Amino acid sequence: MATRDNDGRYFPENLAMEILIKLPIESLLRFKCVGKYRFENITSPSFIKEHMNWSRKNKPSKIMIYDHIGCPSNDDSPLNPNPITLISVSCAVVVHKNPDYLQEFRGMTYLLGSVDGLFLLERVIDGSIFNVFLALWNPAIREVIL
Repeated sequence: MATRDNDGRYFPENLAMEILIKLPIESLLRFKCVGKYRFENITSPSFIKEHMNWSRKNKPSKIMIYDHIGCPSNDDSPLNPNPITLISVSCAVVVHKNPDYLQEFRGMTYLLGSVDGLFLLERVIDGSIFNVFLALWNPAIREVIL
């Protein structure tokens, strides 16, 4: 499906998708509100896969540092206010230092793993294996699922 520009000329859809694939996640998130068609495009599994493949080849990697030793055992005693830090590998610059949207992570004690930029964090409450709190964090889109 081609789209029209302001002068009524058609803009090829494949060219639009090629441009969108190369945009950073932060910019793509703005297109969630443009329209249902564009939202469906950028949230489709095929688009996400293409975007991830392009990003892996062309964007610098980041390292996550998680200081679980300095993390508080409960929300009332913050030992380290910045347990999570993301650093860009290419320029050794801090990208995130425990941004506000990560306040739900206070007290997380274990980084269980990561896959394709998603991180799974765990918090054991009262030392019981039956009382566990998990959080899935996607730093690229700044979303946390608890």
